[in-house]
Amino acid sequence: MTADPLLIHSAVRSLCTIAFGTRRVIWGGHPAITPMMWAACENLGLNYADTVHLYQSCYFEDDFPEENARFGNVTYVPALPSREESLRSMRDQMLDNEFEAGVFVGGKEGVIQECDLFIERHPQAHVIILPSTGGASRILAGRYPDKSAPVEDFFDYISYIARFIEVSAPDAGDRRRDSNESN
Repeated sequence: MTADPLLIHSAVRSLCTIAFGTRRVIWGGHPAITPMMWAACENLGLNYADTVHLYQSCYFEDDFPEENARFGNVTYVPALPSREESLRSMRDQMLDNEFEAGVFVGGKEGVIQECDLFIERHPQAHVIILPSTGGASRILAGRYPDKSAPVEDFFDYISYIARFIEVSAPDAGDRRRDSNESN
C-alpha cells in the first residue's frame, strides 16, 4: 500500500484546523501523526488535555515519539504477547469513547481494521475516508464508497471534514485567530 505523506499531513492538518477548539480528537498513537497533533495544538495555542486524547500501546514503547510525554493525557494500554493482540486491545479501549465521527487517512492494514471496528462499534457516527491520501484509505474507499470523499483525487479536506462535524470552514479560522488574540 502506497500512501502519500504530503497529503496525509495536509489531511491531518485539515482535521486539526476544523476540530481543534470545537471537538476533542481521540487517536491511536503513531510516530508520524503524534508530532503533527502536538504541533497543531501548539500553533493554535490550545490546551492539549482539552483538545486531544492519545491512546498508545506499550507494545511500541521503544518507538514512542517524544511528544507523548508532552501531552500528559495519554492512555497507555499494557502490551500483550503479540503486536496484533496489543493493537486490538488499544483499539478496543480507544473505541470505548463516544464518537461523532471517525476520520481515516492513509495508513496500512491497521487502518482498515480500525475502520471496520469503528463502524461496527459506532454505527451512528460519521465515517470520513480520504482516499486521495493513499494507502489503506484508498482500499477503504472501495469497501465503503458511501463513506468516502467524492473522488480519489479530492483534496479539499477542510470543507469535506467540516460537512460531517457540523462546523463551517470559516469558523475554524476564526477559532485560530481568537486563540492567538487571547495569548
